[in-house]
Amino acid sequence: VITKSGQEEYHGEFNVTFRDARLNARNAFALTRPPEQRRIFEGALSGPIRGKTTSFLLSVNREETDSQAIVFAATPSGTFQANVPTPQRNIELSGTVTQAIGKKQTLSLRATYQYEAATNEGVGGTSLPEAASSSSDREEEIIFSHQVVFGKKLVNQFRLLLGHDRQPTVSLTQAPGIDVNDAFSGGGAQSDQVESETHVTLNDTLTWSSPRHLVKAGFAIPDWSRR
Repeated sequence: VITKSGQEEYHGEFNVTFRDARLNARNAFALTRPPEQRRIFEGALSGPIRGKTTSFLLSVNREETDSQAIVFAATPSGTFQANVPTPQRNIELSGTVTQAIGKKQTLSLRATYQYEAATNEGVGGTSLPEAASSSSDREEEIIFSHQVVFGKKLVNQFRLLLGHDRQPTVSLTQAPGIDVNDAFSGGGAQSDQVESETHVTLNDTLTWSSPRHLVKAGFAIPDWSRR
């Protein structure tokens, strides 16, 4: 299926999802019911840029989760009970511009951005708040594609992707870790690390089809990356 780009009218939508802990039951190991919330905001906008040959598409997705971990541990100073906030944030942005060159060629350029962050990971149960760590993940990608229709049976598709990803994790403290089996885990999380990746994807495919046969030829670099 080959679709034609370009829209004569503007279209958009926006959605909101909300959840609150007022209807939740209290956890048996928690002193109080944690005030948790989850919020999701989604939106998209599309339409023409110049006549019927060029169009755009913008989209955004924002998620906010205010959850809490329940800690119930036996420490040398006695029983430790607490509700520890473990917030998470996530945002996704993307934008695409598509241009039709005549009736047989289509150019497309798309950019995406995603960022995730989590705080106080690893806390809960017998793991104390001091053993927490925080992490984040940021990824950017640019995708260029070019499609040429030579006839009813022959189509060529070119695609190039450039991307970068970075994921750091940082412990709350740099103290040595302390682990007493079935009692408590404290000290530092000892999980400091940084992961990064830069990658390239490149492919060009020439497709010929008939009522009984489908033949494809071309080349591809599925993932050339440095980690």
